[in-house]
Amino acid sequence: MVALSTPFSWLKAARIPSQTYIFLPLLLGEIIALSTGQPFDVWTVVLVHLFGLTIQLYIVFANDYADQETDRRNITFTPFSGGSRVLVDGDLHPHAILTAARLMAICSIVIGSGLSVRGETIFPVLLAAAGVVLLWMYSYPPIKLSYRGGGELLQMIGVGVVLPLMGYSAMTQGIHHFSWEFLKVILPTQLACAIGTAVPDEPSDRIGQKRTIPVLLGPIASRILVIALHSLTAAQLIGLFPPTSAHLFAWFSIIFLTASILGQLFFITNKPGSSGVLIFTLLSILSTLTSMTILCLHDWL
Repeated sequence: MVALSTPFSWLKAARIPSQTYIFLPLLLGEIIALSTGQPFDVWTVVLVHLFGLTIQLYIVFANDYADQETDRRNITFTPFSGGSRVLVDGDLHPHAILTAARLMAICSIVIGSGLSVRGETIFPVLLAAAGVVLLWMYSYPPIKLSYRGGGELLQMIGVGVVLPLMGYSAMTQGIHHFSWEFLKVILPTQLACAIGTAVPDEPSDRIGQKRTIPVLLGPIASRILVIALHSLTAAQLIGLFPPTSAHLFAWFSIIFLTASILGQLFFITNKPGSSGVLIFTLLSILSTLTSMTILCLHDWL
């Protein structure tokens, strides 16, 4: 099949909805910085979220290239897993995706450098480089942890540590006064999301000898672990807000989070490829996004 590059093909490859995974952790870091009395600088915020866009595009493009053979075997993919399918469907040429991934990696480093110069701190460029390296460690040899095991932990570190620190350090000239206690709330739900989005791909990952947590633990045990991790984050979030009218929206969000977690219990035994697994994955993603929103509200309010 001849790959024809079209704007729609690139939009499909970009997987724009996945930007929410990037946007909220960056926003949380910025809000934590503002809560310490740092002034709001619109151009710094613009650059931070431009970095968020380029690093997200780097991730999805580079993953598509690295996982194209496994994706070809994947018949249980969902809108949230299994790649963008642009290479599998012949929408784009592999060389084009690889070139775009390299370009986005360079752009991410350049923007990180700009934030370092603007804020007179080395941390943004170091964190930008860390984001690029983590994806390489996840998908590419010789490390390739998505196949060796531990890929979900890399995702957790990237989204749960690197991105909040990027948002924070860009506005504060360092990470010295970052609220590290937030990590114990963030990390469980981010790990749960990483595992949850791998659940639908378990059959093809097993054939491709990827040592993901759903492959190692099995589909049912891995889903129970996802629910337990989300519950750990939710339990900590409940203690952040006193039950007052001033925090009404936060409590509505906590109720929605609780419902999302409980809803996953109904889809523990569904087989990959079924609508039940699709709903489980969606609820897991919603649980993480809601948790991050509640954390943003905590420092904002």
